[in-house]
Amino acid sequence: MDSINLGLFLSLSEDLTGVRPLSRKLAAEYFVRWKSHPLVVDSVQDILNTYADIISLGAGKDVTGAINRRLVQDPANQAATQLLILLWYVSAIPLHPSSGTDATLWEYGTEEQYTKALMWEVAGGHAPMTTPSQWTDPL
Repeated sequence: MDSINLGLFLSLSEDLTGVRPLSRKLAAEYFVRWKSHPLVVDSVQDILNTYADIISLGAGKDVTGAINRRLVQDPANQAATQLLILLWYVSAIPLHPSSGTDATLWEYGTEEQYTKALMWEVAGGHAPMTTPSQWTDPL
């Protein structure tokens, strides 16, 4: 994995989630999941390059505004940035529905990703169903 891209992904994640510091270990795992998603796969490098351009503006510039304009609100990047935020807060990403259904299927990562999802910190709680048997045993 390209350490420069991982560093950019981690920094972008911190800017988009508003949480610092984020786990580098989780960032490495999330980066693999994010960059392989169909909504992101063709635009990963463009998004990271745009972000690198934005942060090169330096201190005193409206970095947050530039991120918002060039990534979050830009129709070409909006879905990918929303997906990144979902990944950190929920640890899940939506899969494309199978043909013939409107249902959204969610793909969760590991138990560790689920328990460290930012939603639990924000809610002031803990992740339910986190013993190994609850997580891995079929119903």
